[in-house]
Amino acid sequence: MIQKDRLFTYFISGFSFLVLALALVARVRLLAIPLERDEGAFASIGHAMWQGAQLYTTLFDNKPPLLYAIYGSFTHLFGYSPMGVHLGLLIFHLATCFFLYLFVNQYYDKRIALLSVAFFSIFALLPNVFGFAAHATQLLLLPAIAGLWLLNRKPDNLPSIFLAGVLLSASFLIKQQAVGIIAGAIILFLWESYERKKDGFRRVITTGLLFAAGLILPIALMLAWFLSQGRLNDLWHWTVDIPGQLLEVGSASTGVFETYILPYFHGFELAIGLAFLGVIVQSANAQTRRPMIPFVLLFLLALATTFLGAAFYPHYFVLALPFFAALCASGACAFHHLIKTGGQPIAVLAILLAIGYPVAIKSAYFFQPDFKKIHRQSYGLNPFPEMEEIGKTLGKQAKPGEILILGSEPEALVAAGQIPPTGYPFILDDRMPGSKEFQQATSDYLKNKKPKFVIFVPTASSWYSGYQQSTFVRDLQSQLQQNYLLTGTAQIDKKYSKILWNEEARKPPEDPSKIGALIFRRKE
Repeated sequence: MIQKDRLFTYFISGFSFLVLALALVARVRLLAIPLERDEGAFASIGHAMWQGAQLYTTLFDNKPPLLYAIYGSFTHLFGYSPMGVHLGLLIFHLATCFFLYLFVNQYYDKRIALLSVAFFSIFALLPNVFGFAAHATQLLLLPAIAGLWLLNRKPDNLPSIFLAGVLLSASFLIKQQAVGIIAGAIILFLWESYERKKDGFRRVITTGLLFAAGLILPIALMLAWFLSQGRLNDLWHWTVDIPGQLLEVGSASTGVFETYILPYFHGFELAIGLAFLGVIVQSANAQTRRPMIPFVLLFLLALATTFLGAAFYPHYFVLALPFFAALCASGACAFHHLIKTGGQPIAVLAILLAIGYPVAIKSAYFFQPDFKKIHRQSYGLNPFPEMEEIGKTLGKQAKPGEILILGSEPEALVAAGQIPPTGYPFILDDRMPGSKEFQQATSDYLKNKKPKFVIFVPTASSWYSGYQQSTFVRDLQSQLQQNYLLTGTAQIDKKYSKILWNEEARKPPEDPSKIGALIFRRKE
C-alpha cells in the first residue's frame, strides 16, 4: 500500500512538471499574438502615463489605477508591443502559480498543491477564457492569491496579516471584480478567528483591526494622492460613476447563458465532473471536508463576480480557476484514498482526462498557434490582427498625434508606437456619462488637428448598437469625405483577411459587410 502511494506521488510530481512545461512553452509561443481591444487600451494608457499624461484627467478609462501602472511597467521594461505585454503576463502567471502552490499546501499536502498548479496552468491558458490575453482578471490573481496565502501562513504573525490585507486590496485596485475573492478572504479570516478564540478576545480584535487596516491602506493612499492633486472628482467619475452606468446598460438577457457561457465550457466538461464528484466524496468525511470548504467558498464567490457588469465575458471566469483547479486536484486525490481497490488507476485516469482533454481538442493552439485563427475563434470578425498590421504600416509614415482612430481599436496605436491623441482609447456609448465630452474631443481633434491618417472601424462592437444613426458619427463621416482620401481597407472573413492600399482599396468591395476597417489619408 505504501509502495502504491509512493508511485502515485511520483506520478503526480512527474506529470505536474510535464504539464507546467507544456503550459510554459505554449505561453512563450503566444507571446507575439496581436493585442486585442482591452490590451491595446491598457497598454496605450500605461505607456502614456510614463510620458506624463494624467489618468482620468487627460487619459480616460474606467478601471482602477493599478492596472494601468502595471501595464505601464510592462511596456517600459519589456517594450511597447504585444511581446512586452505578454511577457509581463507570463511573469505574473508564473508568480501566481508559485503562490497558489503555497496557498493550497496550507490546507492539503504537496501532491495536491502541485497538481492544483498543473490544472490552473492549463485552465488559465485556454482560449475558452482568452488565456493568451493580459486581461485584468489574469493580473489581479497574483496579489489576491499571495494575500490569501499570507493571511493563513501564520495567523498570529501581525505583519503577515497586515500585508495580506494590502495585497488583497491591491488586487481590487487592478480590477473591481476582485471583491469576490476579498469577500471570501474576510469570511475565512472571521472563521479562522472564531476557531482560534482560545487565543483571547484581545488578540482576535488586534489581528482583525490590522487586517482591516491593510485592506484600507492602498485605497486610502490612492484617494489621498488624487485629492492632493485636485483630481478626486475625476477618479470618482471614471471608476465609480461610469462602472455604475455600465451596470445599467449591461447585456444581461435570457440569452446570456447560451451566448456568453455555454460555448466556453467545451473542454472543461471532464474537469467539472471531477471537481463535482470530488466535492461529494470529500463532503462525506469530516477530515477531508474541512480543508475543502475554503476552496468551495472562494470558487463560488469568485464565480459570482462574473455577474458584475452583466456581461459574463469569458475572461471573467479566470477569477474562479485557481480554486476550481484546487477542487479538481483534491477530488482526484480523494478518489485515490477512498477507493482501496482500483482507486489509484481511477485517480490517474481522472487526472489524465481532465487535463488531457482540453489540450487534445485545442492541440493546434498549444503546439502550432495560428494567431489570426485564435483571434477569429475568440473574438469573431473584430479586426484585432489587422489593426496590428495597419498600425505598423502607418507608424512608419506618421508622427506622434497624426493617427486618429474612429472606433475602439487602440491596439493599432500600440503597433504604431503612439498613444491615444484625444485621451480616449474607447468609444463611449451615447447613454454613458462622459460621452458628450468624448464626442466633442474627437470632433475637435479631427477638425482642428487634421491628423494625417484616420482609421474608421465600422464594426458595431467597436462602437455601440445603432451608432451609425447618431449625428456625431454622421458629422465625422462628412468631415472624412471633405478632407480625406480613402487609402486602405481591411477585408475580413472567417477564413481569411487582407489589407488593400491605394487604388486597390478604392475599388468597390464585392461584399461591403466584410469591410473591417477603412484607412483615410488627409488630402494635400
